[in-house]
Parts: sequence; C-alpha cells; structure tokens
Amino acid sequence: MSEKINKRLAEALASGATLPDVPGYDQAAAWLKGEGAGLEGLDHELALAAVEAAVKQKNGALLVELESASKALKKAGRAGLHRLRSAGVVVEEAKRQGTVFTLGRAEEMPPPRAALTPLSPNGEFQFVLMYTDSEGSCVVMGVGGGSETVHSLQHGHLSRSSGRSMWKDLIDNRESPLVEVPFLNGLSLVLPVIAAHAAKSGEAPHEWSHFITHVPGEVLAVAQLHEPFGALPEGYDPELLADTEVVSNHPFFAAWPISRSALSAGMAALPLLFGGAPEG
Repeated sequence: MSEKINKRLAEALASGATLPDVPGYDQAAAWLKGEGAGLEGLDHELALAAVEAAVKQKNGALLVELESASKALKKAGRAGLHRLRSAGVVVEEAKRQGTVFTLGRAEEMPPPRAALTPLSPNGEFQFVLMYTDSEGSCVVMGVGGGSETVHSLQHGHLSRSSGRSMWKDLIDNRESPLVEVPFLNGLSLVLPVIAAHAAKSGEAPHEWSHFITHVPGEVLAVAQLHEPFGALPEGYDPELLADTEVVSNHPFFAAWPISRSALSAGMAALPLLFGGAPEG
C-alpha cells in the first residue's frame, strides 16, 4: 500500500469530524472507536485513510488487529505500527502462536536466532537475525557499527524448513566468522545501531523496517531494556582474569563472540589499560 493517502479523509477521521457525503465514512469512523464491521469492504482510499487516522491517534491496538485482515490492510497496518514504534510509541502486540497445526499434527515454531562476529578494529560487526512465525522465516543481515552505523543490509523471507536449513549451513560453516548468540543479545546490540542510522538519515533502513514487523512487540520491548553484557569489572582484577575459560563464560562474550587466542592476547594487554601491569 504505497498509494498516496487522502489527507482530508484521514484528518477528518482522526479528529472525529463527520462527513455524511462520503459513502462508508461512518463505518470507518466506527472502526476507529473499536466498533462496527471493520474496514473490509470499504473503498480502498477510505480504508487507507482510516489506517492513517489510527496512526495519527497513536492507536496501535487497532493496527495490530489488521494482522487478520486482507493482505493490503495487513501491510498498511504493519507500516503504521512501524511508524508508531519509530516514534517511541509502545504497542502491545497480540502474541504470535508458537505452535502451528498442520493436517492434524502440531508443529513447534522454530525459535528466533541471532549470530554476530567479533568487533573489528573500527567498531564494525556483521550480524544475522532470523524470526519465524506462522508466515515463515524473516531474515535480515548486514554490517553495523563504526562511522556508517549500518550498511550492506539484506532482507528476505524463507519457509520454516528453508530457514532451518539456512541457519544450520550458516553456523556449521567453519570458514564463517559468525557465531550464534542468544536472540535477545543479538537484537539488543543491533537496535542501537539502527537507532543511530535513523537519527543520522531520518529513518530506519527499509529492510530493517520489514524485519522488525515480524518481531512481537513484547519481545522488542524486552530487547530494548536488555543488558547483554551483565556487570563488567570497573578495574583490573588479577583473580577474575586468571583463567580464560572463566572469562570466556562471562555474559560479555556470550554477546560478543571471541576466540580463546584473541582473548588471551587481550587479557595480557588489560593491565596497561587499567594503569599498569600486575606485580610479579
């Protein structure tokens, strides 16, 4: 639904004005109040104006309800939800089902997945995020961090089985620098990069806007508050850093994967960062 919105209709609906000369207007106005038969069957221009009015009213609940509407209305609703979330509006989204029933048998929904690479010297990292719902698997991948905030972004849709196969190939590839991490960790680290890009360019990348509509609102809200690094030490602690295995199990390295050799080299340099080498 990339058509131009009829601003006159949208503003009238949002303000609660009456337009008796417009066929179907009362039905659209009733939908905005949570009443009536909804938007199905209305003139396309009027239905789009009603969705825009819901955005103006910051009524995310109505937009969420469009998930069960026609394809065109669902797309308009998702676009409106993205605009609200980008503006900082918290939307309580209906929970997506974790189980799909097919021909009499229950099929468990694959869990969301995330993979990252270690930070490069200029602060960049590669990332891949995949979220699976009843429509299939939605994947977004790219490079984030550094001066360009986010670039090389790609987005696509796969069937659930294709998504599982793709992820297995990705993680099993020994030549790939990507390492799987908990989804909340990955999402919480990518979100600030996307926010920085939006602040710099005026909007989030198109590919990301599509991906994030598949992530339930409650998951996104948790990720925005999630602290993947845990409590990091504020000073040099020889006992804490004595064993690379202990350090590698810290939440920081669950978020940012790193090889044992690189960790050992970094630990050797840590004393200099904290004001001198330890005694001995």
